[in-house]
Amino acid sequence: MTQSKLSSLLDVRQATLSDWENERTVPRLKPSQWLLLMSASNCTPEQLVKAYEPAEMELIPLKLKIAGIDYDSAAT
Repeated sequence: MTQSKLSSLLDVRQATLSDWENERTVPRLKPSQWLLLMSASNCTPEQLVKAYEPAEMELIPLKLKIAGIDYDSAAT
């Protein structure tokens, strides 16, 4: 998908998208925009966390277990 199409889909400026891709800024998206982005890139929330916060991804099951939440049921 081109930057132009993706920026239009997310309703952000193309320059903003370029800044994200070049790690000049961090995306600050509404939940609906995150859903659009993940759907357009065929990415799950788990894949997104693994890509950007691999150490945190390893802690998520433990944190949920401590909170008394089953990880599998939280993934739905």
